[in-house]
Amino acid sequence: MRMRRCLTAPALLSLLTLVFSTGCGSSATTSTATSPTSINRCAVTASGNGQVPAQGGPGSLAVSAARECVWSASAEGQWLTIRTGATGQGDGAIEFNAAANADPVVRRGAIVLNEQRVEVSQAAGECAYSLPEASASFPQAGGAGQFEVRASSGLCSWTAQSDAAWVSVRAGASSHGTATVQFDVAAAGGQTRIATITAAGLRFSIVQSAAGCTFSVAPGAFTAGAGGAALTVTVTTGPACAWSAASTVPWISLSSAGAGTGAGTASFSISATSAARSGSVVVAGRTIAVDQGGGSAPTPCAFSISPESGAVPSGGGAGTVTVTTAAGCPWTAASNVPWLTLTGGASGNGPGQVSFQAAPGVEPRSGTLTIAGRAFTVNQSAGCSYSLAPEVRDVDGGRTTFDVNVTAPSGCGWSAASNVPWITLDKDGGNGSDHLKATVAANTGPARTGTATIAGRALTIHQAAAAPCSYRVSPLEMKIDYDRPSSRIEVRTADHCSWVAVSNAAWIFVVSNASGTGDADVTIGFAENDGPQRTGTVTLAGQIVTVIQKAEK
Repeated sequence: MRMRRCLTAPALLSLLTLVFSTGCGSSATTSTATSPTSINRCAVTASGNGQVPAQGGPGSLAVSAARECVWSASAEGQWLTIRTGATGQGDGAIEFNAAANADPVVRRGAIVLNEQRVEVSQAAGECAYSLPEASASFPQAGGAGQFEVRASSGLCSWTAQSDAAWVSVRAGASSHGTATVQFDVAAAGGQTRIATITAAGLRFSIVQSAAGCTFSVAPGAFTAGAGGAALTVTVTTGPACAWSAASTVPWISLSSAGAGTGAGTASFSISATSAARSGSVVVAGRTIAVDQGGGSAPTPCAFSISPESGAVPSGGGAGTVTVTTAAGCPWTAASNVPWLTLTGGASGNGPGQVSFQAAPGVEPRSGTLTIAGRAFTVNQSAGCSYSLAPEVRDVDGGRTTFDVNVTAPSGCGWSAASNVPWITLDKDGGNGSDHLKATVAANTGPARTGTATIAGRALTIHQAAAAPCSYRVSPLEMKIDYDRPSSRIEVRTADHCSWVAVSNAAWIFVVSNASGTGDADVTIGFAENDGPQRTGTVTLAGQIVTVIQKAEK
């Protein structure tokens, strides 16, 4: 058999030590040659980006090999597929595709090129939740109910909690994946009332109406275009009948109040889409189907970034990355470490630029940005040191503000950002030793823990659960003339405490603020009395306000 050679036989025999990888002209490890036949004459190497975003997409590897070297590639992992380049000879390329990752954990696979394995890692997916049903109505006698929480992955965990003592969660208070929440509604004392169970961050409304309440809504169904739309639902019912409104899918959002009493409207906003989809909203216990048509199917897009890496000093710094792709190709950018922040170009369509800012650092470190599915590496040198006081703070359930002190050498810049919406900072950064104020919003639910990143260090805040709600209503009795048109009733309570105002008499009606949270003035109106003196009541925040209207003179 005739063998093609990359080196001549005399040259091979004269070498005591050979640089050996898997072929001609490349080097990776050093070994001692015992004979010319011990040399693998075909070196095949692969290079390229092995990171893909959670939403999946295309990737590629460049193959380097001598012209006579044959190679083959395969995907390791069911979520990876080879699009082109499964086999080749000499230099070439492997193009692969990654399916979307629905699980909230990083997953790893590989492209196997001959005998070498090139690891491919995919970012964790974001958990998405929806409610097929968003509300339920109960009679005065109460009863048991349930609703389903749908999750995008069986690894997505969530909790469910009621905001009213008369609604108790019996099963499903803590779960993961798609599961059912079961609850019990206590008997009412005659008044209309509304409660909410918050499950996986979504609101399920429970309305317990006074006897005799009926509802009708319009329209009964709605069709939206691919570009999105606004939906207004009209509710027809009696003046003392309470109702609620909610969406069952995340792409339909409620843009008006989620509850009302008497006739009214509920408004929703429908986001744009490229694919047809169906969902629904629930208003006054009635389900309204929403169908949305999709836009044209996107064409395959390829992306590249320039440069592919950058360096910043220890004191922090800024940089830009250019994205190259075809017009109409959408892309996103995200930071994979807390000390790298996007300052521009978090998303784009077609060619564009991404701007970023690196926070000051103490030790040398490296981090990445994922831009259009490509990894951009930032290397930072050592430098400034920082300390934070306090680093941990326990607060009660009310609104709290306190000082945070940063100690650092002069000239050392730093950044500050909250990692949860209920913690806010009055500064986004500083230089050297300085201080800022952290404000913790009042808690409306169970105890919680959140963090803010300040000068590269974590400020951890533990907040106690919300205090039980109490209400003060004034006046509890009023005497009015036969022709007085309206009057006001004050309700005083904590900012997170909700309440409802309902008239219990046909000649008394709620003019404004039929429901709300925190302090408010409720305006009630009266029909003119053309008969004898009469008495009626209004139920406000669970308390009875008695109205005595004089007879016509």
